Amino acid sequence: MTEESFLKKLSSYDDYTNNDNNKNKELLELLRVFLESNGENFGTRILHKAQDILGIKRDKKTPEQSIEENFVKVLNKFDYYYFINSVLPLLITRGKLQDFLEECFPIFLENVKYCIDRKGSSFNESGFKIRSLISMYTKSIQNVAEFEEKNVEIILKTVPTEELLSVVKMLKGKSDKVDAILNSTMEEKKNEIVQYIITKAFKNKRSEYIMQEGFTEQIEKNYAPTVLRMLQELMKSEGKSWIDLQEIGGASFSQVFEIGDKIFKIGIPRRTYDIPYHKRLLKPLVRTNFYAENEKDVVACVEISEKVEMIYEEEKDPERAASISADVLYEIWRELREEGIIWADPHIGNIGILLKDNVPVLNGEKIDVDNEAIGFKSGKHFKEEALKKGDYVIIDTDLLYSAKDEHIEMTATAMMYERHYQAEKHNSLMSRSKRIKSRGLTKEMLNSSEFVEYDRKDTEKYGRRTAEVDTDDETR
Repeated sequence: MTEESFLKKLSSYDDYTNNDNNKNKELLELLRVFLESNGENFGTRILHKAQDILGIKRDKKTPEQSIEENFVKVLNKFDYYYFINSVLPLLITRGKLQDFLEECFPIFLENVKYCIDRKGSSFNESGFKIRSLISMYTKSIQNVAEFEEKNVEIILKTVPTEELLSVVKMLKGKSDKVDAILNSTMEEKKNEIVQYIITKAFKNKRSEYIMQEGFTEQIEKNYAPTVLRMLQELMKSEGKSWIDLQEIGGASFSQVFEIGDKIFKIGIPRRTYDIPYHKRLLKPLVRTNFYAENEKDVVACVEISEKVEMIYEEEKDPERAASISADVLYEIWRELREEGIIWADPHIGNIGILLKDNVPVLNGEKIDVDNEAIGFKSGKHFKEEALKKGDYVIIDTDLLYSAKDEHIEMTATAMMYERHYQAEKHNSLMSRSKRIKSRGLTKEMLNSSEFVEYDRKDTEKYGRRTAEVDTDDETR
């Protein structure tokens, strides 16, 4: 196939046929045939052979040269995901094209952006991810580090703020030059990053205030400088910079970020901000509310604490993790219950293992944080010795009640624990292993997040009834 016939056939397809897989396949086959034909047909092969015999010099353009010259034309015909997954590997097999394709990444990036912009969508709204593009493109690149260093600036110019943290995490650590560029960019965009953090913290969260018009803008106006100062203080304390800020997850109440050994949480108000103190709670450095402009309504909560080792990350075996969670969770829950505290959301994701003693640290110094300043009510052991490295702690400082509280909402798991606890009170013969197994504390139950109203009288009655049955079982 000659270059002329290839380009003529190529031009018969519309540009940006992004959702027609059959056309993508047809175009791929056209490209394959052209590359394998060496840019010739029967007539040109005879002509070229005659010219070679007669010693006539001729300009012989290879298919690879033709692809280089018409790269944008070829690129515009394909869906960008299809191009990376199917077309790029084919082109890379042609050794002469490899260096050229590495150089073409900025062109490809601009093309992708144009394809999305012409539809009136941002990268974020389209579901397109720059990090996915980089990952797919570099599958066919030999020297990935060199490629990323060469293209880091064009990537950062293109990436939207909402994806900046994840792209930086992907690129950092490859070279001092790349890290310097990444950090400089994030320093320039620090206000945009804070704006993203605040927006993400309240996106899809359950709160009556979030539904109000202008809510996020109000938070940004009143508290963005505060959030920025908090982050900068943490970076200073940890000896870190903006490229070390990582988004590590989120839940129904807050979004979670990590800087060095510190965890920064921001989200909607806690169900229970003022909670009974217990040594088993992870001691925050900061735990404070943000208020609405009327200075009465709480609209957000921020918490800063030490990083812990998560059990669900440590245990890769699901069955073993479920077994550990059943054992550890109930023991922790029971420990609090003995002190008159009801932990209403016992869950494997809500506990961790201390990596250092349970004392907040800032700038290398241990900080004696006033419990009442972080919403911890004085209790029986208010001044007791802190837990040590390696101990289990509750990391989610919410949904903790005094057993005397009138209104308590708890998960089905907590309700089941409470029933076992009441049965224990009426039957000291019941062993822990029998208690857990006989009452069916399955993995499904432990993962339950549905909240139910705690009925104290009914639960105590259930406990007495269960104890009587189990006593009969023991004596048989």
